[in-house]
This record gives sequence, structure tokens and C-alpha cells, in this order.
Amino acid sequence: QGTLCNACGVQYRQARVSLEFHPLDSPTCNPCLDSSPKPAPKKRQKKEVKKAVKTCMHCESTKTPQWREGPMGQGTLCNACGVQYRYGRLFPEYRPLKSPTYNPSLHSHLPKKVQQIRMNKNTDTSVVSADCKQSA
Repeated sequence: QGTLCNACGVQYRQARVSLEFHPLDSPTCNPCLDSSPKPAPKKRQKKEVKKAVKTCMHCESTKTPQWREGPMGQGTLCNACGVQYRYGRLFPEYRPLKSPTYNPSLHSHLPKKVQQIRMNKNTDTSVVSADCKQSA
């Protein structure tokens, strides 16, 4: 077997078929000149699989560095809410700052302020219940 030109050598290696001998000094060999343009190989179409956007069950945020375990199981809380849940401080008044449902008048991201908000709610309800008892 003789030496093949570069194009025929590549074809030979890929297809493992015997091609005619073409000396190296020929610029291009006959099969290379005769070959009609081949259609481009079919590209595999990527199937578009839409993943359901994961949201935190407490604050409804969708971006977090890590999903954590919550009352409904693994991966149901964002990182911030999951840490609060682990330490028993996940209250309705707690929201991370980046939460889409964060309202500064109703929520806080600081545990001390959450306690203050909870205490204010308790005193407000106790005042209302005391007023109801007095009027009765």
C-alpha cells in the first residue's frame, strides 16, 4: 500500500475503505475532485424541556445558592428561609430582602425585628380583645 494524500487519508481512517493510490506529489486526488458536495450532517435537535421554576414555599423567591429542607420536605425552602427554619425562627413575618413578597412594613430579614413585629401584633390583638371585654 502506498501513501495517501491528506484528504484520502482522512476518508480512509474514518470509513475504513480502501481508496485508490494517489501519490503525495499530486495536489489533489481524483476522488476528492469527483466528489460532489455532500449534504451537511443532520444536527440533532435539542428537545426543549421546560423545567418548572422552583420557588421557595415561604418567601416565593426563585434564585438561591442552595435549596434547603423545610416542613414539606427536601428542597422546598430557599437558603435564607431554610436556615431560619432549622433554628426554629421561620415566622410569617420573616422574609429575605430579595424576596419578591418582601414588604418593609410587614416583614423583616432580621430576627430581632421579626420578634418586635410579632410582639406588636400580640399587643395590638390583646388591646382589641381587652376593648371587647370592656364593652360587654
